[in-house]
Amino acid sequence: MHPILFKAGPLTLHTYGLFVALGLATGLWLWLARARRYGLSAESVWDAAFVIFLAGLAGARFLYVWQFWPAYRLQPAEALYIHHGGLVWYGGFFGAALAGVVYARLRGRPLLKFCDCFAPGIALAHAVGRIGCFFNGCCFGRRGMPVQLYEAGGLAVIAGVLLLLEGRLKRSGDLFFLYVALYAVLRFGLEFLRGDHVPIGMFTLSQWISLTVLVALPAAVLLRNRWNPSVSR
Repeated sequence: MHPILFKAGPLTLHTYGLFVALGLATGLWLWLARARRYGLSAESVWDAAFVIFLAGLAGARFLYVWQFWPAYRLQPAEALYIHHGGLVWYGGFFGAALAGVVYARLRGRPLLKFCDCFAPGIALAHAVGRIGCFFNGCCFGRRGMPVQLYEAGGLAVIAGVLLLLEGRLKRSGDLFFLYVALYAVLRFGLEFLRGDHVPIGMFTLSQWISLTVLVALPAAVLLRNRWNPSVSR
């Protein structure tokens, strides 16, 4: 563990915060680089990125605090110390997804095109963030298992697969749905190696969410097909 990268007087640079920032910068770079391919303006990408980042951060922290509320009950102000670590990816995903839907509705943006444009960048940003988890010592695995790095590697592979296959997936939303499915499978498997979660019955909370996502995904695809029968990129 190396949670503090640099400290000089009152100035402290936390490794976790640095890698979260690097992940965001990496994702934003990839989103902007791919925007023209999807007919999106750089301005709209900046706007959407700002909205989903704030909502995702709030959702990720909320689910973490909710999951470990007994540790925060006596000192609730600690819930605001995000730089110490403590974000649940699925909380961030659902928070960002909800904000993205609202943003697209209010601004008249093509939601599925944004989803496809952002999918590889989200995976890559998440991979960089997981390296921060490794240095921070959170999201740890069982003894001798750097599960944070396993997940970072898996996410990098997912990003590569999405970039390779996007030219073959013609319908808007397919790339995003593929990302969601691949990550749910990856996360479900890696949870067996985690050492920081208390199971809920047979599985951990993230495994239950992964299973729910995989079960619900076909319904989302069917709804997409019904609402947008001829949608394509």
